[in-house]
Amino acid sequence: MSEKKFTPAPWKVIPADGFNSRIAISAKGAEKYSSRGPIALVGKRHKNAMANAHLIAAAPKMYRELEQFIELCYSSDCEGYAHHAEEILKEARGEK
Repeated sequence: MSEKKFTPAPWKVIPADGFNSRIAISAKGAEKYSSRGPIALVGKRHKNAMANAHLIAAAPKMYRELEQFIELCYSSDCEGYAHHAEEILKEARGEK
């Protein structure tokens, strides 16, 4: 598999406050306004903003689980599923 070039887990959601119109997703331990900045920002006015932010924050864990699923599929009898999962990981890495 290709090298992962994203910030490792865990990521966390930092809810918007009265002064900030966006929800931040940051690496655990990083402050919202650190020199590294947030990983992502989600506009809080969207009706699904918090759900979207939590989905983004879960991405590294989902990526890791999908990698493990692929390994399991190649060691058993579900290679077709593994191929589809590999395509999803390629898309997540920006290779597709």
